[in-house]
Amino acid sequence: MRRTLRPVAFLALLSTALPAPGQHGTIGPADGSKQFLAARGIVVPPVPRTEVTNLVDAGVVECEGFTHLVLNLAVEVKGPVEPGGAVGAILIPDVFPYDRAYRVLQLLPSAGEVGVPLEGSSATLTARQVRMEVGFPRYRVLLWNSGRTAVTASVSVWRTKT
Repeated sequence: MRRTLRPVAFLALLSTALPAPGQHGTIGPADGSKQFLAARGIVVPPVPRTEVTNLVDAGVVECEGFTHLVLNLAVEVKGPVEPGGAVGAILIPDVFPYDRAYRVLQLLPSAGEVGVPLEGSSATLTARQVRMEVGFPRYRVLLWNSGRTAVTASVSVWRTKT
């Protein structure tokens, strides 16, 4: 006798496997705001900015109807802070031909970037926020870490119409 999953059971199983928007690795609405997006608790292993295929994908920021973005990054270091490395978030246009250049040609057509050096004695570091003009309907957020130990990152994006 062949068994099939009932739709309700399958959807319940699927919903437990996928993160909710705005939580753990998927950028989405935060704090009930339409303008504020965030992704929290993203583990970023040591991966240099130049290793395009290994960058950590934090999701897509929809920008339709907005004119500017304010991008920020907070990092929690899981081990001793060793000077010399940095952690960053890169925004690349998520439209043709830029998405193809990223996925197929392994190029990084950066439209905006924010970073924080790994230095000092604090385990929690924050980048200086970056304001950028919107030129595309959506951007993909990619994370890199040139340090020697994994970090947990939180990315936030404030979208404005002015």
